[in-house]
Amino acid sequence: MTFGFSGGSGSTGADTTLYVDGTAVRTCRANSNCYCYSYCLSSNGCYQNTRCVCSNGPISSSCSATVQLSQGRHSYQVTWPYTALVRAPCSRSCGTVPATGSVSGSFSVGPPPVVCNGNGICDGTETQSICPAECGTCSSDGICALNEPLTCSDCGAGKCDKDSICEAGEAGKCPSDCPGNFSLTVSPSVGVANRGDLKDVNVSVNLTSGYGYPVLLSAAGTPNGTTSTFTPASCTPNCYSNMTVNTSSSTPIGSSIITVSGTSGSITRSGTYNLTVLPSTGLLACGNLACDYPETQSSCASDCSTTTSIPSPVTPGEVVAVSVEFYDFRYLADGNVKINLNLDGTTVWSAANGCSFGGVKLGPSSTGGATAWPSGTTSENGHFKIVTLCTIPSSLSAGSHTLVATPTIY
Repeated sequence: MTFGFSGGSGSTGADTTLYVDGTAVRTCRANSNCYCYSYCLSSNGCYQNTRCVCSNGPISSSCSATVQLSQGRHSYQVTWPYTALVRAPCSRSCGTVPATGSVSGSFSVGPPPVVCNGNGICDGTETQSICPAECGTCSSDGICALNEPLTCSDCGAGKCDKDSICEAGEAGKCPSDCPGNFSLTVSPSVGVANRGDLKDVNVSVNLTSGYGYPVLLSAAGTPNGTTSTFTPASCTPNCYSNMTVNTSSSTPIGSSIITVSGTSGSITRSGTYNLTVLPSTGLLACGNLACDYPETQSSCASDCSTTTSIPSPVTPGEVVAVSVEFYDFRYLADGNVKINLNLDGTTVWSAANGCSFGGVKLGPSSTGGATAWPSGTTSENGHFKIVTLCTIPSSLSAGSHTLVATPTIY
């Protein structure tokens, strides 16, 4: 028989739980005593019974073979009373019982057994060997993942104690105590390509609540003969990644839906990209709703256009994500562009009043008199998109407004 206890340490005392053979049988209040009596009786055999009680007084003086332990301000007494009717030794750990005299026995005191609580988090004393459904291996990436044991270098006291309290130093390192949530947006959501073309797609990951943790990006449903790669492969919101869809001569003709997913811990968010692949023979005619080489906004306004996007409603002084996207084969990916932004046809939106990329010559690097593109930029021949943060001008009055973007190709 094994006796164990938890709690009860410290000079002020605390509640104590007493365990018998790994099962919690009694919880005593602070500064009281916990007693366990184990009886070995025999009547044509042997059986054992255990009774545990809490008491503020001493154990009965009629009990024999008393062994007393102490921890903090608690005492733990384990006693084996006996009877002279016992004719054979007990089969369990009560020891040999003589016809007269005192009884001897053995017991051990230790921590309570590890119990898998099933909350989906590897916490407390849970380990991978005992709780494989909740506990994994150590990653040593600076974040104490939900399935990492507290013994990992990323976890433990001072880093992440998994006590459901967001304490100093745990934000961004301890998703169990300082959780977060995010959204994922794919833009553009549709694309048309000839066999052998590359399509660049912007994947935006934004924090919606709590704290940000690395989000691993993946793609499913990419057609045969086609690859989808992310640069970077993971990022911490708010952030952007560029998904490059690379078709080949063997890519099937037709439409496919590519599902783009971002996973952080137990949270997964997804978006879709609808890819239509056309034959690679000859040039495509204007009017197929895809801006194909060598079409421009001047030569084929139905296929090539400029669009803007801004959240609504907004308030003066609010920082918002502004998106400008245009299709025009006068633009090459390694060239420069200037985008003039205009609010309501009267207000120029530039760095002077809150939007740093408005009216500025932008390029793939800060050379040739151009300012480097913001991190939310995707570009390929004939297609350009920029997503960045701007501040709503304080002079903007309440009501409906329009945002017009006019690109100039250098």
